[in-house]
Amino acid sequence: MKKIIITESQLKRIMEAGKPGSPEELIDILDLLPVDKTARYIAEEILQDVMNYYEHDIALPKEKVYKFHPEIECLQPYEVTIDFRYSNSGTGIGYASQDYIQVKVLAKDSNEYAMSKGFNPAWRLEKGLYHILKHECSHFYMSQRGVENCLYNTHPDGMKKYYQDRQELVLHGREIFDRFVENYPNWKTLSLDIIVKRITNMVRDLRSHTNIHAPFNAGTQKKYITFIVKNYIKPNL
Repeated sequence: MKKIIITESQLKRIMEAGKPGSPEELIDILDLLPVDKTARYIAEEILQDVMNYYEHDIALPKEKVYKFHPEIECLQPYEVTIDFRYSNSGTGIGYASQDYIQVKVLAKDSNEYAMSKGFNPAWRLEKGLYHILKHECSHFYMSQRGVENCLYNTHPDGMKKYYQDRQELVLHGREIFDRFVENYPNWKTLSLDIIVKRITNMVRDLRSHTNIHAPFNAGTQKKYITFIVKNYIKPNL
């Protein structure tokens, strides 16, 4: 029988996993919640409406509520209001909260749309919607599992504490890893040094990606990098 050797760092991770109040506790909770199914289902529904606009001239509503009913009976359905906004300068995602997301759609009568014949005008939404929905529905489902309110909703400093909140650390950390895997499908062939360098760059770009310009100093960035490498990179190598 092959002898299994557990290193000191692995032992520490095992002991810390699921510790109440730790980010690792949230990872364990999220593993049991239908966040992936929810995000994929609603993203597909939204994209279908957007493509109906482009392909069949069916106008988008100003707002529309999308809903997902989890198979887990004790969980409430997740609902999100999508605020569709026609734009002359591209398609993308604007302000987002737990139950509200602005979706910018390139107008068919715009010059940019006329110049983009042959391209899918909704391509920016295909992955972006999934990631933002997965993030926001995770907040919703965790609240039903007794996870505390986000720090920036309870602390006197408000949004200044955004990147210090453990929910945001876990959810942004998970998204960075997901996007990293999408961008580098053969990432496991890379050296750990290169992987860490690319994760570092993605963490440094997080404020621009979220458009939330709260304090995000070097110490907090290092915390994010360490968390991602420890909980997502190394366990999957």
